[in-house]
Amino acid sequence: MSTTEENVLYGAREMQLMNLPYVRTLNRKEIPADGCLGEVNRSFTSYSSYSAGVSAASEIATDSFVKSTGSAAVKSLFKRWSSCMMESGYEFSTPMEPLADKSFNGPVASKSEIAAANSDISCKQRIDLLNGWFKVESAIQDQLIRNKKSELEHLKIAQEEKIKEAQSIIANHQ
Repeated sequence: MSTTEENVLYGAREMQLMNLPYVRTLNRKEIPADGCLGEVNRSFTSYSSYSAGVSAASEIATDSFVKSTGSAAVKSLFKRWSSCMMESGYEFSTPMEPLADKSFNGPVASKSEIAAANSDISCKQRIDLLNGWFKVESAIQDQLIRNKKSELEHLKIAQEEKIKEAQSIIANHQ
């Protein structure tokens, strides 16, 4: 990033703190004292993030995942996936287990990691794990969304206001 770009992003105050040269205008437009980043942060914090809605959305994502993995249908899919993986020599109970396998955490995928990934993909396709799991989790999410409808509607309004403000900021600074 060039010094000019930093100046526009952070503003004169930050540039002074970093002992860097700064300007207060660029192309005859005034740069906010705390830069474009500061202006955006001020603008967005003026709109409520509607924490109840954010919490509701987060809870839906988390709860639906947990409930789906505990459902009989998904447990059955996991068991079938695990049996399929066993045919290729891998002992994992769930599709999430390989993520914790330390032998698969190198900076570059090893041949054995690639082989395991190929087996994983093949088994998921063979038993249609992703579609089956998706159907179960979606049904759970639908119910949770109905239960949190009011919070989510308010969150949608808050997000739409943020989008309008972002569009306004962009339009006023081009």
